[in-house]
Amino acid sequence: DPWGVITDLTAEWSNFMPSVNAFYLKDLLKHNAPKWQKSFLDKETAIIKLRQYDLEAISIKWTHLFDRNKSYHYPHFYNRLKNFIQLKRKGRFQLPYPLVSGYSDTFVIPNQPEILKIFLQRLEVSRQMRLWVETALPTLILTSFDKVIMERDIGWRGSTYWDQQSLDKRFNHMDYLLENLLVDFGERELFIHPVKLSKWKI
Repeated sequence: DPWGVITDLTAEWSNFMPSVNAFYLKDLLKHNAPKWQKSFLDKETAIIKLRQYDLEAISIKWTHLFDRNKSYHYPHFYNRLKNFIQLKRKGRFQLPYPLVSGYSDTFVIPNQPEILKIFLQRLEVSRQMRLWVETALPTLILTSFDKVIMERDIGWRGSTYWDQQSLDKRFNHMDYLLENLLVDFGERELFIHPVKLSKWKI
């Protein structure tokens, strides 16, 4: 499932500004900048498609400078403030494209050759733009395919662990044997993340 459109997040997120600035490479690269407008679904149609999933693209606001705790006290705040001032001066608080962000580790793409070809072309352009993968994939999947089924639609949920204590609690009793991991899935547990296979014994 997506976390939401990028403006549902805060500028504290390290890839907030890079995701926006990826669409303004013309500032630096001039005519050599990737021509994303020729490849991506047009902006207005993309906005309409995202509304089907209750994802509404809005403009950047000064309040996005808050972190998730409604505070300005986080690392790199002044750098983010500088970024916002530059965007405001250039009239770029309106999103250049409706960007969606979310986990991009697990997805299934249908075998629809014509659409798949377009999707892969768009992915290549996003690579040239250096658009962050957790923005590029959700955005392009939702704007390229006619119907996208998400985790929330199927009654299955993934499990994610972001600190060592939680990882140890989940994995230590398995002795890092892959066969133990495969039988440890809970009922309707879709995936476990992260799993670094280099740490597991076969």
